[in-house]
Amino acid sequence: MPSGKSLFAQVIKMIKQALLAAGIFSTLPAYAGLKSITAGYDFIDYSGNHGTRNVAYAEMVANVDRSTLLLNISQGKRDYETERFNATRGQGAVWYKWNNWLTTRTGIAFADNTPVFARQDFRQDINLNLLPKSVFSTGYRYTKYYDDAEVNAWQGGIGLYVGQLIANYRYTHYDSSHTGGSYSNMISFRLKDSRGDGYTQLWLSRGTGAYIYDWSPETLSGSMKSISLQRIQPLTAQLNLGLTAGKRWYDTPTNEYSGLQFAAQISWKF
Repeated sequence: MPSGKSLFAQVIKMIKQALLAAGIFSTLPAYAGLKSITAGYDFIDYSGNHGTRNVAYAEMVANVDRSTLLLNISQGKRDYETERFNATRGQGAVWYKWNNWLTTRTGIAFADNTPVFARQDFRQDINLNLLPKSVFSTGYRYTKYYDDAEVNAWQGGIGLYVGQLIANYRYTHYDSSHTGGSYSNMISFRLKDSRGDGYTQLWLSRGTGAYIYDWSPETLSGSMKSISLQRIQPLTAQLNLGLTAGKRWYDTPTNEYSGLQFAAQISWKF
């Protein structure tokens, strides 16, 4: 485990890299339909000797014709017992509205071959607006982790819109080359402010997938559950502050441990 002083220096360096990437994003031409730029930091402290995880990132969202484009650059560090891993990840996603009832999302990501991030990640989601105030979703995701662990995941869910409240449920089945079949259930509730763009969101999840939340140097199956609460607070008409706190519990065949998460982000809307 790094000392408090060295950890602070690492965090400052990662945040500077994220801000530099955000500055590069901001130089994109106006015709790209730039919608927002976000810089953020995510920290997880695992119990026992399971170490910590630090991630700083910069993210851009832009509208291009009928599409919404997301680009993200992340720098992460994972301390685990006596080992320390570093990685950079680049990812992108495109949402395309085909018509009033069909929207698709295609995402891809690549990262260094370490336990910090998945080294390859591809996903394809389909959203169907077949009934008023609801959306049905299905999708497939292929992920390749450290040590060549491959995971195929299929998911399905539904979202309901009731006034200022958005409720979502998603079921995911995982097929892993290392641990076999597993699953997860996730429920989320988002309550929008009556005025402005602020909102509060709660996530609750439970399952048996070894790949639901975090990757560690060893591959273990078992049960996982988590709770996370996020607040997006407008500071000005263009500036938003986001704060997230959560906890995750892991029950594996060899031990039990948990992870305490804190995250912050700042977004500028155009």
